[in-house]
Amino acid sequence: IGFCPEKEDLFLVYKYMSNGNLYNWLHGRKDEVDIMAHWALRVKVAAGIAEGLAWLHHKCSLRVVHGTISSKDILLDKNFDPKITNFWEAKFIKLEDQSSNWSFFQSSDSLDFGSFKKDVYCFGIMVLELITRKQPQQVKSLIENLCGTSVSHKFSTLAEVDQSLIGHGFDDEIIQFLQVAENCVLPNPDHRPSMLQVHETLAAFAEIYNYTADCEMSY
Repeated sequence: IGFCPEKEDLFLVYKYMSNGNLYNWLHGRKDEVDIMAHWALRVKVAAGIAEGLAWLHHKCSLRVVHGTISSKDILLDKNFDPKITNFWEAKFIKLEDQSSNWSFFQSSDSLDFGSFKKDVYCFGIMVLELITRKQPQQVKSLIENLCGTSVSHKFSTLAEVDQSLIGHGFDDEIIQFLQVAENCVLPNPDHRPSMLQVHETLAAFAEIYNYTADCEMSY
């Protein structure tokens, strides 16, 4: 919402995100009440991140590739609505209104349309992190170990899922979320969906719950 270039001290000013970042909620916090044990909240967070990336990729006048999106880049406000931050390595593209030609701005020589699918891949890692509660590197290792397995069977069981989610009536939905993430991390970028497609799928789940956190937790 603002910035301050004062000599060598450079500051960016954001709205206060009272619940810190997603990574700490998944891996670093040891609260008596684990709000992330709620499946509906994880659905809300995943759908919100997908909405933000879909807007950056498809709706913003300057198409934006984040480039390094991770759970540490997701801040949560008092209602646990996710906000995307840390755009230090973002790339910008402008689509001309009257043409299909793309105008490249930052680092145009190193940017191609596969960069958008890199964001999709990183989002898939985050969804798997949300569901399994494994560290991002563990998730990547799991994907590498399964790279020779038929895609449709990589995550067809709940063996790797955070066990606090299992047996509460959401198992079928968790499998569907795993399949969405699975498509996002396909080895061939051309086979991955767009973030718009991902958002449309996850938004349908979020509508079912219409989840709103009923408590404000401080970070």
